[in-house]
Amino acid sequence: MARRLRPRSLDEELGSVVEAARRFYQQSKSQADIAKDMRVSQSTVSRWLKRAEREDLVQVTVKVPQVVDIQSRLREELPTTFRDVRVVPGADGKNVENLADAAARLLVEAILDVQHRKLQQSPGIVPTVTIALSSGETLRKTADNFVLRLQHDFGTRSQLVAKLTFLPAAFFWDEEIKAFYPATLVTTLWTQLSPVLKERLRAYAPILPKSYYDAKLWEGAKAAERETALRDSGVTSVLAQAKKADILLLGLGILGDATYPEILKALRMAKPERVWKGSETRAELIYVPLQDKYGVGERVVRIDLPELKSAARDEHRWCIGVGGGSLKYDAIAEILASDPPILNCIVTDSECAEAFLKGSSLKGDPSRVKVG
Repeated sequence: MARRLRPRSLDEELGSVVEAARRFYQQSKSQADIAKDMRVSQSTVSRWLKRAEREDLVQVTVKVPQVVDIQSRLREELPTTFRDVRVVPGADGKNVENLADAAARLLVEAILDVQHRKLQQSPGIVPTVTIALSSGETLRKTADNFVLRLQHDFGTRSQLVAKLTFLPAAFFWDEEIKAFYPATLVTTLWTQLSPVLKERLRAYAPILPKSYYDAKLWEGAKAAERETALRDSGVTSVLAQAKKADILLLGLGILGDATYPEILKALRMAKPERVWKGSETRAELIYVPLQDKYGVGERVVRIDLPELKSAARDEHRWCIGVGGGSLKYDAIAEILASDPPILNCIVTDSECAEAFLKGSSLKGDPSRVKVG
C-alpha cells in the first residue's frame, strides 16, 4: 500500500510563494510559464501571487516621471486660483517646440470650456469665444500648432461649434509691421483659419495712428488728445473688447529679449537703455516690465495689470501665460510670485518650474512681488 504524502503547511509553502512572486514581478514571466517551470497548476500560481500581495510580500511602486512630479509640486505651490498648470520637458534655448505644443492643447481646452459654459447658459444660441493675444516667438508657434489642430481636425474641429474672435492684447504703430506685434499674430490667424471656420471667425487688428507718439501729444496734459487719436483709429473699441476676453494668451518675456529694444524704440521712450540695463532677466508682460520703474506702461496701449488681475480672479475666464528657457528662470519666478496673481494658468518647462520651487515658498513669503 502506497504511503500518503503529508500536505505541506502554509509555512512550508512560503518559499514557493516568494519564488512565484519573484518570477512574476521581477522577471515578468506569465502565470502559465511559472506554473510550467514550478510544475504546479496555474490556479496554484494565482493563489500564491494573491497570498504574496495579501501578506505584503510584494510592494508595487509606481515611479512618477520627473516632469509630472515637478508639475504636481508646482500646482501645490501656486495659489488655488490657478485653473491649470502645464510643465513640459526642458530643452536648449527658448524651448519653443515643447511649450508651444502644450500651450496649443491648453488653448483648445480653454475654448471648449468657454463654449460649453455659454451653451449651458444659452442653449440653442451659437456662442462667441473671444481670445486676446500678445505675441513673441513661442506664441507664434503656439498659433501655428493651434491652426494645424483645426486644419487637420485631431478631434478638435468636430467639437468646436462656437464663433471665434481674435484680438490684440497691445497696439503699436511702426513704419514696418513687425512679426512680434500682436496685430500681426491676429492677422495671421485670420488668414490661416478663414478657410476652416469661414463665417465663424472674426479678427480685429487696428494699429495706432502714426501721430500717437508725436512729442506734442506727450507734452503736458494732453491725455484727451491721445484718447481722441485712439478712438479715431478704432483702437479704443477693440481694446475694450480685449480687456473682457474669455481667454488671454500671453507670452512671458524678459527685458533682455532681442526684440525688446525695438519695442521701446516704437514707444519712443527717452533713454530706452535705462529700462533694461542691468535688469535683462527681469520679467515683462505685454511689453511692460513687471517692476515698471520708468513708466513704460504709461506709453503702451494694452490690457494692463488691473484687467489681468481681474481675469485671473474670474473662475470663468482663462488668463494663460506661456514661457520657459534657461534665460527666463528669474522672470518666471517673478511672475508666479506676483501678489495678487496676474495669471490663472501657466505653461512652462521643468527647469523654470524647478528653479521657482527651489526658491522661497509662496506661503507667507514677504518677498512676493506686489503688482499693480
